[in-house]
Amino acid sequence: MNKSQRTLKDFGQKTVMIIDDDIDISDLFKTFFELEGYRVMSAPDGREGLEMLKNTPDILLPDLIILDYMMPNMNGQEFAFAKGLDSRIENIPVVLVTASGNISSLVHGLEADAYLDKPLNLDALMRVAFNFIHRRHSSQHSFLA
Repeated sequence: MNKSQRTLKDFGQKTVMIIDDDIDISDLFKTFFELEGYRVMSAPDGREGLEMLKNTPDILLPDLIILDYMMPNMNGQEFAFAKGLDSRIENIPVVLVTASGNISSLVHGLEADAYLDKPLNLDALMRVAFNFIHRRHSSQHSFLA
């Protein structure tokens, strides 16, 4: 099997956290990721997402965060800043999604690893998620050989 043929199952069950105030989008992402074998955590805004992460044991922390930009209570930018101040969670990759239509104006100074416009192509989202998880898994095990 070559690298391009790998699937999520090759890495064991991984976790994605979805932080989005739109319940329909959150449910869609949750269903999509669960069908692909991911464990899913979700929160309706950045504040609740941050609290969930702080209360999650290290072994259950997500491998990737899908983060909406515009949310009440704590938006994506505020969440990304707060996440960066917590050494337990600062290295979890973040994919920032937005419906603003002008993603280039939002990314300046934001701590995100990838940016996607809504409406999302779910296949593209899955490829991005897989690539981050694969890269993270590979780097964690690169010193074991």
